[in-house]
Amino acid sequence: MAGYHAVDARKKRVVLRAATAYMRLLRPRPHTFRFDVVEVSVVPKGAPEIRHFENVDLFPKHFRP
Repeated sequence: MAGYHAVDARKKRVVLRAATAYMRLLRPRPHTFRFDVVEVSVVPKGAPEIRHFENVDLFPKHFRP
């Protein structure tokens, strides 16, 4: 399964917990933020393929940690 599609419900819960804890530490708290997904595919005897998905909708639109 590709990295982008591997972000299942369990991984979203982990990201949510980490993001919430991190955002609570920031002073002042940011007004905006985004979540990116980075996919790294390792191929035998070749350079890794890296794909960066910016501003992925992991949570509902009005999510605030």
